[in-house]
Amino acid sequence: VRVLNDLEVDKMYGSDYVIPEMVEWLGKIATISIVGGDYYNLDVDGGQWCWTDEMLEEVIGNEI
Repeated sequence: VRVLNDLEVDKMYGSDYVIPEMVEWLGKIATISIVGGDYYNLDVDGGQWCWTDEMLEEVIGNEI
């Protein structure tokens, strides 16, 4: 997946907010490491933050 590049801090996306600490991951390609009920943990941030469908986009093999 790719973290969307235009996410806004303190804005709710699905069931979660983007916080300032998440900004460094915007636009980065990541692998989902854990699937929660309505969120994902990603490998790029060590699973520290919760990401929702609205924060991510699918990356197809030749886009990497």
